Amino acid sequence: MCLRLLGMFLVVLVLVGCGVPDTPEHAVAQRSTLPAPASRPTNTPTAVPTTAPALTATPAGLRPSIAVPARATSAPTEVHVLTGPVDWNTQQTAIIARATAHPFPTASTVDVRLGAIPVAVVDRGGLSMRLQLPKLHYLYGELIQAEVVLRNHGREPLALSSCADELARLVLLDEQGEEPPVWPWSPFARSRPACDQPLVPGQTVSGTLLVQIPPVEQAHGATYSLWAETRFSRAAPTGQGPDNIWLSLETGPLPIQPLRPQPVDQLHATLQLDRSGYRLDVRDGLGQIPSRPLKGQFEAASGNWVTSGPVQPLTAGAWSGSWNGVTVGNGSRVTARAWVGGVGYVTGAVEQIVPGTSAAPPMFSTPDAAQHRTFATVVEAQQALGVPIAAGLPADGHRPPRRAE
Repeated sequence: MCLRLLGMFLVVLVLVGCGVPDTPEHAVAQRSTLPAPASRPTNTPTAVPTTAPALTATPAGLRPSIAVPARATSAPTEVHVLTGPVDWNTQQTAIIARATAHPFPTASTVDVRLGAIPVAVVDRGGLSMRLQLPKLHYLYGELIQAEVVLRNHGREPLALSSCADELARLVLLDEQGEEPPVWPWSPFARSRPACDQPLVPGQTVSGTLLVQIPPVEQAHGATYSLWAETRFSRAAPTGQGPDNIWLSLETGPLPIQPLRPQPVDQLHATLQLDRSGYRLDVRDGLGQIPSRPLKGQFEAASGNWVTSGPVQPLTAGAWSGSWNGVTVGNGSRVTARAWVGGVGYVTGAVEQIVPGTSAAPPMFSTPDAAQHRTFATVVEAQQALGVPIAAGLPADGHRPPRRAE
């Protein structure tokens, strides 16, 4: 009897110590209380809108933020470096193998903050890009001066597909996602070798980039969004230069809703030009020397030479220079043009010609009409321009509505 009671007591102890096995219903109840696993990020990019979403009311003291859908991220990769003498084929094989086995992470969500200082920040695999404007409101015809900051806070050395003075490209888009016509004119395309610059872990580079808002007569009340884009790559496995698998990184949009300017906001530029040099003078709408800093571009051509470059910071509203040691013959024709803009000003543009027998080189010419012109009818346009207009337009200047297809 004692042995039987002792056995039953031991069984009770075992059951209490080990617990009763879960029934299927009990197991399901326990699992349902556990947090759901995080979804695995994908490498499929999502579309990034070209225009800013509508702003909503924000409580006082808070900065509105727009979360733009972007791409998922993936874990950073290990840094692999080939040592010793490496031939071209070996390096290319290593580059392809790395890109296949460890693709570079995709971009994060763009963080857009629309406070007094609009900012858009994006990150991709340790490379961050920050686009920042000095103010929120602009004028039609004003020059946008945006700061772009690129920082490598990852473990991999990278390379930027740009020269030191061109960290990124600013893109201004209208409501249809199209870039407006360049104003006042397309810059002279300088021939320069391809260049790249390294961006090692912990390094930060920054620069001020320029883009022009169209004037009021060309914009016709349009609103815009500003983006910044750049291209980069990993360093080659040897550590010397890029691997030439170029990737893109873009941030934005920052909404630009220009205001209609007043006559006092207009800059007026005059250009004195001869065969020895030039002088550029700038005044504001009141005929006074502008009080705020200015930036601009100057281009000139004669015979078989051209010169192009940014206008240096103006002193007392004037800037002058020579033709950099180039001798301009007495019979040579010289053409030049310049534009000047600044914060809170409508950009002023000017063109000038010194007559001569030799024509400007074909790579540079001063257009007859730099500004956009609008005419009520085709007949009026033909009379003003002195050129035939494309056949098929009705006399009133309006195309018939397109037939639905």
